[in-house]
Amino acid sequence: MRNSLLSCSILLAACVYGCTESPDLAGDDAGGAGGGSSTGASSAGGATSGAATSTGGVGSGGTGGANTEPVFVPCTAHEDCEDNDICTDDICRGDGVCFYQPQNDGTACDDGRACSDGDLCFNQVCRGSSTCAEGQGCSWVTGECISCVNDSDCDDGNQCTTDFCGGEGCENINHTEPCDDGIECTTGDICAAGDCNGQLADNGLCDDSVDCTMDVCDLASGCSNTEADPFCDDGNNCTTGRCEAISGCSQEPTSGSCGVGVDCLTDPRCADGVCIGTDTCDVGNGMYCAVSAAQCVACLDASECDDGVPCTEDLCVNYACENNANNALCEDGDPCTTNTCNGTTCEVAPNTGSCDDGASCTTGDTCTASVCGGTDNGSCSHSLFLSYVDGFGLSAADTFEDGDVVEFVVPLLYGDTASSESEFFSEDGFSGNEDINALHVFADGRMILSTDSDANVSGLGFQHEDLVEVAADGGSATVFMNGNSTLDCSGMMCSAPSVDAVHVVDGTTFVFSVTGSGRFSSPNISIADGDILQSKDGVFSVLLSESAIGYGGNIDAITVNPRNGHWMLSYSNSGELAFNGGPTFSNEDMIELPFGPSGVPFSGPYRLVFDGSAMTDLGGDLSGDLNAASAR
Repeated sequence: MRNSLLSCSILLAACVYGCTESPDLAGDDAGGAGGGSSTGASSAGGATSGAATSTGGVGSGGTGGANTEPVFVPCTAHEDCEDNDICTDDICRGDGVCFYQPQNDGTACDDGRACSDGDLCFNQVCRGSSTCAEGQGCSWVTGECISCVNDSDCDDGNQCTTDFCGGEGCENINHTEPCDDGIECTTGDICAAGDCNGQLADNGLCDDSVDCTMDVCDLASGCSNTEADPFCDDGNNCTTGRCEAISGCSQEPTSGSCGVGVDCLTDPRCADGVCIGTDTCDVGNGMYCAVSAAQCVACLDASECDDGVPCTEDLCVNYACENNANNALCEDGDPCTTNTCNGTTCEVAPNTGSCDDGASCTTGDTCTASVCGGTDNGSCSHSLFLSYVDGFGLSAADTFEDGDVVEFVVPLLYGDTASSESEFFSEDGFSGNEDINALHVFADGRMILSTDSDANVSGLGFQHEDLVEVAADGGSATVFMNGNSTLDCSGMMCSAPSVDAVHVVDGTTFVFSVTGSGRFSSPNISIADGDILQSKDGVFSVLLSESAIGYGGNIDAITVNPRNGHWMLSYSNSGELAFNGGPTFSNEDMIELPFGPSGVPFSGPYRLVFDGSAMTDLGGDLSGDLNAASAR
């Protein structure tokens, strides 16, 4: 809707005034149903209207009702005082004010009903005796004899009347309740004098969603939507706008000259709706003749000013391009980085400001090496399930075998060690002397695992490329992922890769890593050791390649730090390792990457989250790889 027009109804109110008090007109509603009166015109107290000062409602036996206050009606002749009440004499007094003299009781009159006889005035009301047969009544509405049994017999089809069956037959009494006038663009519909009427509303009720139509509401016809071609003027001298009620604006090409007052074009003329001619602007410096601006310009809007730099705000100001560096466009949502736009690209630098690591068990959270962390208030401990290649434990007296899964209680902060340990799963559960390659422990005690060779656990035989789910009581096992059908080496100089690490994100998604290069059987995607792979709803993909991490070693373990949701990894290479600006670590340790399953892109260095040197092997540092891990 381009414009909404409100049709206004002007109600003319009759103003009564005077200087001399007119005597109050005596009267009484002899019918008993006319109701009390107030000032104003008569409202059909019966077949014959009441006095001008009466607004009594319809009664079953009278016309009009008594007055409650004096009314001053000005006049110059008796005719000015006509109140349509046959039981009053209408007199214009000498002081110019109407006086209504009641007729004497018993004066003959005519109440307007064909079914009444012997009509007489009584207490200023004209009424007669019914001439209808027994069981019928003389209607004050129709003046005819009527009969009925139920109220439904009296339905007159008018929503503004109350229909009932009375002692004298049907009556249909006007009311003043809300109603529906059937016009969609009116509001406040209410009954008055037997008719339903509403008020015009400019609230979009007639909007047809076409920009070039004039949407109007009329009390008689309702909504109308008139096409208006001027609303389709696009400012182009070479087109004429047309408005269609359904499709809106369309432009029709015109011909002839188009460049009146445009000095930057010579021989300006219309062709296919475009003003063409010889451009006299400095085209080599990015200027062109804009007919709408009637001058040489570099731009008309910001879309012409894109410099290809994602962190600049491209503007067109006074027909010239501006490309302003905007640091906000570099924001990566990481509180531990400061992001600035140098006009060419975004620069990201670590900061040491305050932050929130998302853990309720830490205080004084600050950024260190691009990672947000705080001080443990004593309640940050979690369970970390580990399995090593060699025997391991917190002390020489508590040495576990390779293939065992041990539950450690650790803070999972940085550089802290475990406070206790207990065996969670024994390698005796396997048919041979297998090492665990991958591990995920659920909260209910179930495990997902793989081994370094084909094995049998809880009565289930499986291959080294499979993932197996073991029940919490160890009494049964099922294949969680059939690696033989998922991982493929066809045409490649390799054997089927072993699953080296796994973490279950939710019921339909898990991530894992493999030893050796290969590919998925479907879809046909090449994979490498060190990649973090994903299965989501049965579809396999590379979640994060080893090149993106910055280090190409095999991933031996992967889990999520429950304190902050970051990935935690271990690598199989021996010796001291370091990459991407982080600290050195060994194959016994676990490091934390500054991102997690939420999908935030990897950036920045890592931190050492679990120090394998805390483990002992007969009193010395642990020499075996951290082969599998799961945290909760």
